[in-house]
Amino acid sequence: MINADALAEQRLAAERALIEQKRKEREEQHLYLHVCVITEDNFKAHQGFDLSLWDTEPGSAATPRVYRILRTTTIGDFAKTVAEDQGKEPDQVRLWVMVNRQNKTVRPDQPLMDPEMTVEEAHNKFGTRNIAFRLWVEVAENMEDGKAVWPDMQPQTNNNVPLLIFLKHFDAELQTLKGAGHLYIRRQSRVIDMVPLIQQLMNWSQGTQLGLYEVGVPSLSGGKSDHDVGDQAFHDRTNEGQGNITASRDSGW
Repeated sequence: MINADALAEQRLAAERALIEQKRKEREEQHLYLHVCVITEDNFKAHQGFDLSLWDTEPGSAATPRVYRILRTTTIGDFAKTVAEDQGKEPDQVRLWVMVNRQNKTVRPDQPLMDPEMTVEEAHNKFGTRNIAFRLWVEVAENMEDGKAVWPDMQPQTNNNVPLLIFLKHFDAELQTLKGAGHLYIRRQSRVIDMVPLIQQLMNWSQGTQLGLYEVGVPSLSGGKSDHDVGDQAFHDRTNEGQGNITASRDSGW
């Protein structure tokens, strides 16, 4: 037999506990910082331009995860938390600062390389005032002796450094534009050098023909890449098995 008084007392106790929890959170709010983290899965699930939308519906696969962490947490310890949530080893991930560009897009700008820097210090140095700290998490594709191999951290010559480029796939039949992944291309490379990388990423045959274009430029088929870190390239594939790549700098959108 259900005891109505006991149930009422349980509900009252639960309400009191919730009120106490919220009171404690308000009192300790100054000790914590909210950090939004975008993953590759968020990028691939996002429909449209940019890497994601920061105000997407809760529960959406494109919605960045928001962490509430102590301001004194080090970047190294926070990276371990993110890696664990991704099912990766700590050395497999690194966190990139996201910055606002003049065209109102938000892009990764540089990785946080000092593991002893606190989240608060990183936010004060790289973040935007009154906005949650925004980060993109990169997962290493290659490991050597248990350590990640980051393409942009390898020895370079003549400033021909690898640049991080994000790729989006436009499906003409479904009329969708979603993230396909990211790659590194050297600053002095030609745009056409992305073709085999995109073919591999999309599991397209090497014989798939691609046309290369950039917004505002008649043809880039043989030209050099003029991308910057965090830029996006858009590509689609025709019914005939040929593909079109629209390599667009953010200024074109």
